[in-house]
Amino acid sequence: LTPATTDGANTFSCRVDNAVWIPDGYADLGVRIKPLSGGFTAQVTDDTLTLFISAAARNGSAMELFLRHPEKGVHVIHQPTSRRGQSFSPHDYAWFRDAGGTEHITSDLFTGTVTITRSDPSTGIVAGTFSFSAVHNGSGKEVKITEGRFDINSRTL
Repeated sequence: LTPATTDGANTFSCRVDNAVWIPDGYADLGVRIKPLSGGFTAQVTDDTLTLFISAAARNGSAMELFLRHPEKGVHVIHQPTSRRGQSFSPHDYAWFRDAGGTEHITSDLFTGTVTITRSDPSTGIVAGTFSFSAVHNGSGKEVKITEGRFDINSRTL
């Protein structure tokens, strides 16, 4: 796993069902997908500051973390919701797509936490840890994400 830092190193890693997962980006039809994107954003409906982190890997797997109020502290993810882009006002969520294309999202039964250890919108730096379980809505297949960590500087992504 990547080191747990708080200086805007643009790192992200976790364990997916105990296997280390580190985004490495990819190229698709000549378009380069960066390993990490996102950061602090304004909510479409009310201009509230939110946090959106997207991570992608060459094998087609991807992960997203979304928080409506990204201040320091522990954020419990425990509500059914749609992903950002599918809803104008999503609840906090974590999402994972495996290499086969199966999508898993947190809900009221499949929950998690994101702990923000640094939140500095003025510099674009946000860092923390996360863990969650998520489910594929069609099959009920569960995925467990543990030992997650991120250190993002959205101004340098």
